[in-house]
Amino acid sequence: NVNPQLVLDTSPRSAFLNSFDNRTPNGTWTLFFADFANESQSTLENWSLSFDVVPEPGTTSLLVVGLGTWWAVRKRNRR
Repeated sequence: NVNPQLVLDTSPRSAFLNSFDNRTPNGTWTLFFADFANESQSTLENWSLSFDVVPEPGTTSLLVVGLGTWWAVRKRNRR
């Protein structure tokens, strides 16, 4: 939540990626690009952002793994 008109190159960088936790990446995004050099000019030629979503294991997956582990331990203890 920074006003691009008021930001300086000395402004603190206080936004971290975890500020996006539990939020959807869908929607409109705004990229703020600033050239603070007085003697040269910069050009942004290309920019992209991609998200790779890794799903958390579901209840069924955890149940299957838990039962498989229980079965393996029980079988080993019978020997």
